Amino acid sequence: MAKADIQEQYGLFINGEFVPASDGATFDAHNPANGEHLAYFAEATKEDVDSAVKAARAALPAWSKTSPIERQNILLKIADIIDANADHLALVETLDNGKPIRETKAADIPLGSDHFRYFAGCLRAWEGSATMLDDNTLSLILHEPVGVVGQVIPWNFPFLMGAWKLAPVLAALGTILVVFILVGTMLWAFLSAGGADTIAVGVMVLYGVVGLAVVGGVLAALIQRLREIKRGEEEDAKEY
Repeated sequence: MAKADIQEQYGLFINGEFVPASDGATFDAHNPANGEHLAYFAEATKEDVDSAVKAARAALPAWSKTSPIERQNILLKIADIIDANADHLALVETLDNGKPIRETKAADIPLGSDHFRYFAGCLRAWEGSATMLDDNTLSLILHEPVGVVGQVIPWNFPFLMGAWKLAPVLAALGTILVVFILVGTMLWAFLSAGGADTIAVGVMVLYGVVGLAVVGGVLAALIQRLREIKRGEEEDAKEY
């Protein structure tokens, strides 16, 4: 098998840049087929989760004002980047995940690209509705972003399931915080292929970085932080 272009170490991707974990901790990823070391990854702390959530929330106002056409073009650009780097992404996915290269080449990577194109197409039909329920009642439906979205990507289809979760949230005006468990190659490969310049407009991502020892605490911190944001927004709404 060809040798992948993999860096020795990767940080957390927060607020548009790679940074080390707040306590400097790392963990290493191995090729499951032969145990070969692949790379070291920063291991996120609760403080890193909080920083990522704050960055994602700060990005929301500007991102939520983008037009459907702007978001469509961004999703299409992401798909183009995936297609242009398909062989590299398939190889990295195979080395990190262990599935056959024929599967990552034929399914994971092209279907991931297609998912971004699908939601780019959906944006052309983006609309609300106005319906007269009776002579005196007008029903309006307006689509508004929910806000920061916390996501967990499983180990078995990290690239493809990442696309399943990233594309619709970007299309729907959300900003994203992603927590990967164990497998972390999808996002760094995607970003190193040029995706960072494309998606940094609206997406602040906590990159793939939780080991089993801390995953419970990190997810608990994520849930708590998102609940705090929700409560704050509800309190703000009461003032109107």
